Amino acid sequence: MEQIPLSSRQKKLLRILQSQNRLMTGQALAVHLDVTPRTIRTDITVVNRLLAGSGVRVLAFHSKGYQLDSDDPQALSRLLLTGPDLQSREDRVRYLILQLALAQQPVRLADLEDYLYISKTTLEHDLQEMQAQYTIKPPHLHFFRNSAEIWAEPDEHKRRVALSRLFVENWEAHAHTGVNRWDKTLEPERFELIRQHVTDMLLQHNLLMDDYGVMDVVFAISVAYMRLLSGHPLEEIDAAPGVDPSLRDMMDALMDELEPKLSVLFNYTERENITFILQMRQTFDWKFRTRRDLLRHMRPTRSIIVTKFLEELRELYHLDLTEDDTLFVGLVRHVASLIARVRFRYERKNFILRAVKNDHPMAMEYALLFHKHFLETFEYSLGEDELSFIAAYLQLSIDRLVREQIPEGVPVAFVSHINVTCSRLMMSQISGVFGDTIHLSGPFSSYETDKIQASGASLILSTVQLPAAAFPGCTILSAALPMDRRQLTRIN
Repeated sequence: MEQIPLSSRQKKLLRILQSQNRLMTGQALAVHLDVTPRTIRTDITVVNRLLAGSGVRVLAFHSKGYQLDSDDPQALSRLLLTGPDLQSREDRVRYLILQLALAQQPVRLADLEDYLYISKTTLEHDLQEMQAQYTIKPPHLHFFRNSAEIWAEPDEHKRRVALSRLFVENWEAHAHTGVNRWDKTLEPERFELIRQHVTDMLLQHNLLMDDYGVMDVVFAISVAYMRLLSGHPLEEIDAAPGVDPSLRDMMDALMDELEPKLSVLFNYTERENITFILQMRQTFDWKFRTRRDLLRHMRPTRSIIVTKFLEELRELYHLDLTEDDTLFVGLVRHVASLIARVRFRYERKNFILRAVKNDHPMAMEYALLFHKHFLETFEYSLGEDELSFIAAYLQLSIDRLVREQIPEGVPVAFVSHINVTCSRLMMSQISGVFGDTIHLSGPFSSYETDKIQASGASLILSTVQLPAAAFPGCTILSAALPMDRRQLTRIN
C-alpha cells in the first residue's frame, strides 16, 4: 500500500483513537497531544483528506467527539506501518544512535517521543540503554541534553565508530546487500559498488578475512562516503599504530578506483583510518606465523604478557599449554590487534558468546586470568565479548592436547561468516563428534568459491546461503551456530 504522508502528531492521534475504540472529545485529544482543540480539528480535516479512498476515516459527532471508523480492521495498521520496526528497546536504541550520530543540530525529545510513539519515561530508559552501550563502552560517545533537546558530542571519529558498529552488528548476512534495514541511510547501489571493490581487492591480494571483518571495512568506507557528502570530513586523529605499507598501497589503489565512481575525495586521514581498520580485521593470514617471527619483529610486551599468562595458568590450574606454538602465536597476534581496538574504541562483538560461556566455562575462567595480566600491563579493561575470543583460543589448544591426530576421511568444507577463531571452535566441535570419519577443511569465507571447490568437498556446511549451482554434485547443509544435536544428526 502506498505510504501516506501523515505527520508524527497525526499518526499519534490515529493511534489514540484506535486504542480507545470509543468517542473522544476534542479537548481530551488536545490534552493527550499537548495542543489546542483547534489544532485537533485542523489535524482531523487533513487526516480525512489524506485518507480519502483508503477505507479509514475519523467521524465527527457534534458536541460529542470523534471516533475512528474503518472498512478493514487491518487497514489502519498497514497505513501506520512506515519506517523501521521500533517495537523493542533494542530497535529503538539503534534508531536513537543512528539519528543522534547523523544529526547536525540538537534533536527535540518531544519529536523522538512522537516518532517512536512512547512515553517520556520509556524514552528515558531507552536513552539510558543507549548510553550504556555507546558511552560507558567504546566508542565512548557522549551525549548532552537540556530539558527539551539532546545531541551527541561533535567528535567525528567517535560518531563514525558508532555508525560502523551499528551497521556491522545489524548486517544481514542472508540479505542480498545486507543493508535492507538501512536503505534510507546508505545508498544500496553505492554500498554494493564498495563491497564489490573491497572483495575484489581481497581476492587479488590474497588477503583472508572473515565476512564480518570484510563488512567492517565495507561499512567504514560507506560511512566515510556518507559523511563526506554531508560535509563532515574526518579530522586528524590520535596517532594510530603504524600500518603495514603494503596494506596502505592496496588501500590507496582501492580509493583511487572508488573516488571517480563515488564523486568524492578521500584524503590522507580518511585513507589511513580505513587502512588501520583493514589491518585490525586481517585475521586469517598474518605476516608473522611462527614464535620466532613474533619474538623477532613484535614488541616484547605482547609476547611477555602471553608468556606470563601461560606460566600462571600452568601453576594455578596445572594446565600446561606453554609448548603450543599455535596458541602462543595466535594469542600474541590477538593481543596486538586487541590493544589497537580498545585504544581506538573498536570493540568486537562475539556472536557465539553465549555458546562459549555455556559450553566452555573453564576456558572463560582461564580467560579471566588473561584479563588480569592484560589490565595490569596495558590498563585497559575487557568485556565479555573480548574475553570469549581468548577463551576460544584456549579451548582450541586444550582440544589439541586431548585429541589424537585425525586421519583424512570424507572431505567436508566449512563456510562461515563469523570470526575465524569462533569458526575453528565450531569446526573443533564437529571434528570431536565425527573424528576420523571426516576430513574438515576451512573455514572459508562465502566469497572464496574457487577455494571451496578446490577443497574437493562432497559436503559443505555453511552458515550463509550458498548458490547450489556453483557446487554441482555437492551436498550443502545450513549450519546455525552453535551446532546443536539436531544439526549434528543431520550431518551424520
